[in-house]
Amino acid sequence: RNMRPTFHHLLELSRLRTNFDLERIPAVGKNAQVYLGVERSAKPSRGAPQQVVFLRAISHSPGIVTLGGARKFLQQGLDELERAQANSKVNNQSSSRIYLHSLR
Repeated sequence: RNMRPTFHHLLELSRLRTNFDLERIPAVGKNAQVYLGVERSAKPSRGAPQQVVFLRAISHSPGIVTLGGARKFLQQGLDELERAQANSKVNNQSSSRIYLHSLR
């Protein structure tokens, strides 16, 4: 299903699902997943609920511990977020959150 068996656990998606209604947005990287989240709230709020774009990514590269490797990983994450912002489902006022996980 385009997902590694341990990916769900490592990316802490179950924790996200307790606070947000999530919809997966296509990502280019094979080790990255992008979600559009709408916050769950017991109280009604003015206007539409706030959207949040979540990027969850994993790196298996041993070079991630170097400054150059960390910059490259962060740049790839920012590129994924930029592509997600171009999605028609994402509104202009949405915020973004990045979770980058390194496995060595």
